[in-house]
Order: sequence, then structure tokens, then C-alpha cells
Amino acid sequence: MNRVGKLMQWALQMGARYIAFRFWYEFQLRTGLLKIRFPTDQPFKTWITLKDWKKNAPVFFFNSRTGIKTFSNDSVLSKNADRIKNGELQFFQGEWKKIPLEDWLTNSSSGYIYSNKKHWTEIPDFDSTMGDIKYVWEKNRFLFLQTILRHDAESGQDSSAFVLNQIESWIVHNPINQGPNYRCSQETSLRIFNWILALYFYRESATLTESRFQK
Repeated sequence: MNRVGKLMQWALQMGARYIAFRFWYEFQLRTGLLKIRFPTDQPFKTWITLKDWKKNAPVFFFNSRTGIKTFSNDSVLSKNADRIKNGELQFFQGEWKKIPLEDWLTNSSSGYIYSNKKHWTEIPDFDSTMGDIKYVWEKNRFLFLQTILRHDAESGQDSSAFVLNQIESWIVHNPINQGPNYRCSQETSLRIFNWILALYFYRESATLTESRFQK
């Protein structure tokens, strides 16, 4: 009865729409339909060239770094940017941890290294051996790019090579729909937003080549 009561309470709190969505999601997960909907063998496509994007880019917060009003250089900001470039990451706006620049798959809490050969539907959010998946997602949100971009805006430095190398590294180490970093749509949205910030910021940089843009 206690379990039934909890289910009833959950149903009342979440509403019929969410319950229907959840049942449909679990059905697709358990039958393998999600693997069909999100295949790992997507063919490469060219959607738009870099030249055409620069010419027709939608309105954003800014057009490029030249359109950003800068302020006095902050010593703490400079220190944090250096730490990030040296392979440190601030987790959940608190503790700093040393994370190799090319590492996108290690759970920094448990030390577990996730496979990038498994479809994301096969990876749990929490496992006693793997640990909490959020410790992997934290770096993969690319929130650290905002610190780098702000520091470049204020100092006049150009970190486009570092930033674009990090994005390319992520693409190489995270094959489409494989590994832990495709599991959550919210995490994917945050990552894409920060990538777009970088693309607009370094829009006029020579480091942003056609081949990189296509990736």
C-alpha cells in the first residue's frame, strides 16, 4: 500500500502528460526503438558553408568579439582562464579538479571511464561502480568556455585555437549517440549553446576554418 500511495502521489504531482511521456519513453527504451530513432551511423552532411553562415548568421547576443563592450581586466578571471587552459576545471562552481584536456569520459568522483562505444540508452545515470553521471557531464557542458571568452574580451587575447581544439576534441572522442554525453537532452542543449557562443565570438578569427566549421 505504501508503494501504491507513493505512485499515486507521484502521478498527482507530475500530471497525466508527463506520465504518458514517461511510459512511452520507457517503452521505446526497453524495446530498442530509441536506438533506431537515434542511430550511431549518421552520414556526414554539409548544411551550410562558413562563408554563407558569416553572411546570413541569425541575430545573436553579439556578432563577434568586436561587438562586445569590454571592462577592466580582472586578475581572478585571468587566473581562472589560465587554470582551465592548464587542464583544471571548477566543478559545480566550487572545487577545482585536474582533468586532462582530452578527457571527456572519466567520472572524476569514482574514476570510472565510460565507454564511447555504447549507445547512450545502455548507460545508467547512476551506478554504484560508475558513480553519478553528473560528474562526467560537468566538463561536457562546456561552461568553462564562458570564462575563456570573457577573459579574451577583457584582455584582448586570442584563445580561439584552444577553444576550437577543445570542441574538435569532444567531437572526436564522442561518436554520435554513443557514450554518456548524449544521454541527457538538457546537457546537450547547454553544450550546444556554449559552442554557439564560441562560434560567434571567434567568427572573424582565422582559426575558424571551413573544415572546423563543418565538424
